[in-house]
This record gives sequence, C-alpha cells and structure tokens, in this order.
Amino acid sequence: MITIENEFLSVSIEETGAQLKRIFSKKTQTEYLWQGDPAYWTGRAYNLFPIIGRLHEGKYDLYGKTYEMQPHGLIRRRMLKGEKHSVSSCVFTFVSDEETLASYPYDFVYSIEYSLKGACILMTVSVLNKSKQTMYFAIGGHPGFSIPFDGGAFEDYAVFFPKATSLKWHKFSENILMSGEVEDYPLMENKLSLRHSLFGLDAIVLEGSGGVAEIARAGGTRKIVVNYPSMDFVGVWHKPKSDAPFICIEPWSTLPARDGVREDFAKKSDFLSARPNEKHQTVWSIEVKE
Repeated sequence: MITIENEFLSVSIEETGAQLKRIFSKKTQTEYLWQGDPAYWTGRAYNLFPIIGRLHEGKYDLYGKTYEMQPHGLIRRRMLKGEKHSVSSCVFTFVSDEETLASYPYDFVYSIEYSLKGACILMTVSVLNKSKQTMYFAIGGHPGFSIPFDGGAFEDYAVFFPKATSLKWHKFSENILMSGEVEDYPLMENKLSLRHSLFGLDAIVLEGSGGVAEIARAGGTRKIVVNYPSMDFVGVWHKPKSDAPFICIEPWSTLPARDGVREDFAKKSDFLSARPNEKHQTVWSIEVKE
C-alpha cells in the first residue's frame, strides 16, 4: 500500500486494483472513504476497465470471436505496480499479459496517477493501445463514501447535481443490465434526497448530470464533491435492499451492457476507442470541502 499526503489529506491506495483505501482529513480527523465492511460491501473504490458492470451471460463479441469477462472488467482484481511515488503523488501501472489476452485480445498499458491538490484528489487514467487494431473500452470509478460524515442520519443527506440540465434515468432490468428504458428524472433543486429504499434494485444510472455530484447534509458544513467532466454517465449506488451506511458515486464513460444482447465491442456506440499506439486519458477528482 502507498500513502500520499499534504497538509489537508492523507490518502492510501492498495496495489490490488490500485484501489483507494483511505481518504482521511487531517483538519477534522474524519475518514470519508467507505471502509469495506463485509456486512454490506467489501469494496471501497474499484477502478473499472474495459467494461462497466456486467455483460449478458458474461460474454461479448469482437472481430468474430466470443470472449468472457467478469463484472467491471480486468483491473479491479489485478496487482498494479506502484511507481513514481512522491510525497503527494503516485502512479500505478498494469501491462496486459497472457491472462488478460484470453478475455480481452489487446496489448495495452493501463495506468492511474493519484495526485493531491489542496483537499482534492486528482485521478488521471491513461490507456495506451499497443495492439495493431483499434481498441474499444470503457473507463469508470466506483468510490464509496461513509454516511453520515457530518452529523445527522443517512436520510439527512442528499446528492446534488449543481450543473445538471435535463437528467435522464437509464433503467436496469432485473438482471442488472440495461433494460433499454429511459425516463426523465426530474429533481427538486437538482437534489436527490437519500433514503435506503431508493436502492431496491441496484444503481440509479443518470445521464445529463453536468459532470459533478456533491454529497452533503442539509444545514451541514462539509461536503464531498466528485468531478467527472469527460464522463457522460453517473451511477448512484449502495447495497440494494439494505440499510448500508454509505453511498457510491460512480462516474462512467459508458453504459453497462444491454439485457438479452451479447454486445459487440466494435459496434457499441458509447464505447471509447484508441487507435494503434494511441493513448487515451481521462481525468476526474474527489474533493473534500470542510
């Protein structure tokens, strides 16, 4: 595990999946990151690549062949090499190998840089395509935040979308795949008030959020701000049908797969792509405001 810090935050990242392990405020002595209680969810902040969520029957097609891949893709279960470590920044890197080639037929280099700027964690995800064919993929995050973090109860908190225009709700099927149903998701004052019953099925998947989501309590003095300006979708999630004391804000470049459809990666219209020897970069951030 690697720890980076400055006068505001101490942030720890583990090698498995380059997953955040701590976001600790020195000012208020508060741990903001969900700590993986197995009674609810053992994860903390998965990095998602090259898919978001599940695939229909766990399979997809590409260039006339069928492959299998586990939910959320390759990175979350693999060891990444920590390098370029300074006091306030570090880089984790993963290079494709025989195991990844069996489920994703590309040579690639995936890296994520964590750097601190004040009370903000900047995450720069880079994907280099070393193959001779165009690479198709998705990038996403899955950080969980403990609630309450500023007094009160879970139901006193809300997720605000201050830059939202017209929110669209992409609905899940019972199989936790995209159903194809899309509805308007009107909010009063761009606020999604939290209650455990919101999550009877799975995540609330929204488009049009404006690239920023804030978690705060009415009348509180603190908030968590997740900025994802280049990602079009966001999932708001906690363990379904539970009283889980956390919420995940999940920025996604791409929607999960459709129910009943074995996706062809080369034809999935919302996938990102990189030509041979091209590097794609996505930057997003988590900021603690106190």
